[in-house]
Amino acid sequence: MKMAADTIKKVTLELGGKSANIILDDADIDLAVEGACFGTFFHQGQVCESGTRVLVPAKIYDEFVEKMKKRAEALRIGYQLDPDSHLGPLVSREQLATVEGYIQIGKAEGAQLITGGERAAVPGLEGGFYFKPTIFANVKNSMRIAQEEIFGPVVCVIKYDGDEEAVAIANDSIYGLGGGVFSSNTARAERVAASVRTGTMWINNYHVFADFCPFGGYKQSGVGRDLGLECLHSYTQVKRVHINAMADTKTNMTWQILSDNKRVEGFSYFCPTAVVAGHGSLASINKIVSDIGCRRVLILTDPGVRAAGLADLAASALSDRYAGMFDRIPSDPDLETVDAATAFAREINADCLVSVGGGSVIDAAKGVAVTLKNGGKANDHLNLLTLTEPQTPHIAIPTTSGTGSEVTSVSVLTSHGAGRKLFIVDKFIMPNAAILDPRFTMSLPKRMTVATAMDAMTHAIEAMMSTMSNRICDAQAMQAIRLIAENLPLVVADGKNEKARLNMQIAATLAGWAFTVAQVGLAHAMAHTLGTLFHLPHGEACGIVLPKVMRYNVDHATEALAQVASALGAKNGTGGRDAALAAADAVEALMKKVEHPLQLRETGVKEDMLDMAAFHAICDTAAIFNPRRVNDPGEVAALYKQAY
Repeated sequence: MKMAADTIKKVTLELGGKSANIILDDADIDLAVEGACFGTFFHQGQVCESGTRVLVPAKIYDEFVEKMKKRAEALRIGYQLDPDSHLGPLVSREQLATVEGYIQIGKAEGAQLITGGERAAVPGLEGGFYFKPTIFANVKNSMRIAQEEIFGPVVCVIKYDGDEEAVAIANDSIYGLGGGVFSSNTARAERVAASVRTGTMWINNYHVFADFCPFGGYKQSGVGRDLGLECLHSYTQVKRVHINAMADTKTNMTWQILSDNKRVEGFSYFCPTAVVAGHGSLASINKIVSDIGCRRVLILTDPGVRAAGLADLAASALSDRYAGMFDRIPSDPDLETVDAATAFAREINADCLVSVGGGSVIDAAKGVAVTLKNGGKANDHLNLLTLTEPQTPHIAIPTTSGTGSEVTSVSVLTSHGAGRKLFIVDKFIMPNAAILDPRFTMSLPKRMTVATAMDAMTHAIEAMMSTMSNRICDAQAMQAIRLIAENLPLVVADGKNEKARLNMQIAATLAGWAFTVAQVGLAHAMAHTLGTLFHLPHGEACGIVLPKVMRYNVDHATEALAQVASALGAKNGTGGRDAALAAADAVEALMKKVEHPLQLRETGVKEDMLDMAAFHAICDTAAIFNPRRVNDPGEVAALYKQAY
């Protein structure tokens, strides 16, 4: 490695091992004894990944040691090319001395020498470096003979109780090159093997190599890999050729960093979710499931929606396609919830998901769709635009009118390990279908109705202002704004107004379509921060900061805001900047009419933390798409103060 460093050459190094060969209590004992002897004594133990620590459960320990002793003593030692010989000599006089030294160390440490431990006399080859197969019993894993690589025919047999202790002993080593598990239960053996931190694990076998199987170690047992594609990758130079999707100077978002014009002109529109809307539209669910070729449906929901009877209503509509329900999704879905729901989906052999709930439930279902399709844990799939094919089919039935998650490409999940919200963003996680049945939002409380509506309003208005806005999304956003302005007061006045409820659902879906392509901006960046720092409901946070951000952006999104004013029915201003400012006034007037909080002080947010909140907000991804550059935390802090 030192010689290669001067010219930065790639090097693969194998750096030794002290591998554990784990015998489980259900193993075929004769097979295990043979595997333990072969794993240790093959090539006189002069093999890097030899299983020189044999871990044996207490209840079969004595029987195993006796059988292994008998088998070791039956091995024939002689000239290595003699076909009657099982074992040949050690490689050198120095290595023989090393092995003899470790025999004395083992005795001094208190290990019990069962057999061997001395040179072997081979007729006609007197003076050769032959050594008898050696077994130490009652070895503690802390002993030097159990921790240091001897590179000779010397094995330590270590007693354990339970699979977890065996794994702990196996992992208690600076090495991690090879290892084995002997068991009559393959699934159990695989669980144990997966828990051992080592590069290769054999089950009911040992010392098996193939040119397609990568070989190398963990910890101090190696750098790089031999064999397999992994070996070739280490010595392969990769070249990437990138073809821009649009060869246009004004449609390159990254180039805008060096430009005063942040507007992105071209766009790609892809929103494949089928939408069925109207009273009784739930009845379409069986046809949708049939069309996508599924038979066993898992419903994902939360305790509140389940208690309201809505999830059971969906289950009834599915008839014999209903396979089960997972109703433990929290308001802030996390990776652990997705993993638990995925495990349940696998248990019941679900091939389709139906989410019944708000954005949290739908986002969790998107995470399950990816994890169920690709295996592993939810944490393995947090990424941006890496999927290459459709995921587990998913039908969304929203019970709120706000997030638009039923048609978006984003899943927001909490990672407790990272201490923050993380994302899966990909076109392949958009639900296959969304069912907008107003019966599913009729019981939504007034405060939540208003808060979720302001989330949708913010989606639509920020999509209009965004540097990624386009005429298709503008049309969707404008209609969403009109529907919310007209129908939110009606729903607040009468929560059972089914027509108004349906219009609010449609508005949320339109706004979801709009911002999926056009993105959002500073209002969302500020709202995300308020949610993280103060646990303020997202819709309320969006509503409070939205008018302030609209005024902040007025000279950078004048035309878009003037159109927003028209959609809101604003009476002040006939065009230009006056109309744009009138849009912000109209949003505040609507919020006041439906009794949405107008200032942060009404929600219990602490003013002394708003300066720090500004630093978080300018780092939020949403701020990238704001029409006015967001790089001064002082300006954002001033907006927070206005909102307070």
